[in-house]
Amino acid sequence: MKKSIDGITLEMSPVESRIIAYAGYDEEKKSLMLEFCRGSAYLYTGVPNSVFEALMSAEAIDDYFNENIRNSFENRRVN
Repeated sequence: MKKSIDGITLEMSPVESRIIAYAGYDEEKKSLMLEFCRGSAYLYTGVPNSVFEALMSAEAIDDYFNENIRNSFENRRVN
């Protein structure tokens, strides 16, 4: 599924997580969008591709998000 926000179109992929339903990344703009299971979505900016790849391959996506993304990058709610 695709989502567009602020001129960025992201291909959103479902993830195995208790709190995150979908994740999408724009490498050129270094933007990560996460849609949470409760329906809210946040756009994180300045996120290196390596962080997105690590998130997507993490054994515990929730833990990786909480330890490496949640308070580490500028973000804003987009819905």
